[in-house]
Amino acid sequence: MECFIHQFFHVNSQDVTKCLKCTSPAQIAVYSEKWRWIPANTILDLPEDKRLVDILRDVSPVPCASEECDGTLQKTTTLLNDPAVFCICIGWENDEATKNDIVNFCTRIPISINLKDLFDICPETVDLVLYLG
Repeated sequence: MECFIHQFFHVNSQDVTKCLKCTSPAQIAVYSEKWRWIPANTILDLPEDKRLVDILRDVSPVPCASEECDGTLQKTTTLLNDPAVFCICIGWENDEATKNDIVNFCTRIPISINLKDLFDICPETVDLVLYLG
């Protein structure tokens, strides 16, 4: 029997990374987390053309590790379980946040996030909670 926290909040995901050009073996990494932590200043300093999901999921091109290949890696991320809530924890780096900082921060975070923006393959039954700290 799982505890309450694991049953409702625990997220298990898997990244499969493979080169689009060569036949290097795919690399598989499995992750387990209860939340994603993001510094508040990262959101405050986010360029206008970027969104919170751009921080949560980096899709920057990565070159193939094979010395003989000049291809790029493609990463497919799968949400392996179906948590009731996907949590994002926001941390303030110091106690000196102004009222204006907090207002700006609140205007930069979305009310909800489509998990298909974070995972290539996922169930559609997960809600979102933002923890503000």
